[in-house]
Amino acid sequence: MQDPNSNQDESSGSGATQGQDKNARRRRIQYELTITGSDSMKKEREKEAELMELKRLKRQLALIQVNILTREQNLKKIENDKMMIDNDIKTLKKKLNEIV
Repeated sequence: MQDPNSNQDESSGSGATQGQDKNARRRRIQYELTITGSDSMKKEREKEAELMELKRLKRQLALIQVNILTREQNLKKIENDKMMIDNDIKTLKKKLNEIV
């Protein structure tokens, strides 16, 4: 029975040619496999770099959010302190006007 992959007649002396053809195809596939493997590793490195950058940016964002929250709390405290001082000024002015 003839090999289903072979489409040439062995009596024509193409056995060596067929073997060379298989070797050429095998080398081509191995070459493509090597290139594709390299591309895959390159993409994996790019992915890792992007993940590291994303992680760094998220840490920065978290720090910025904490900084914003702290500043907002400080601003509220300053506003409350100012309001208390303004009320004290009003009270002192009333007392001064009562004396005079």
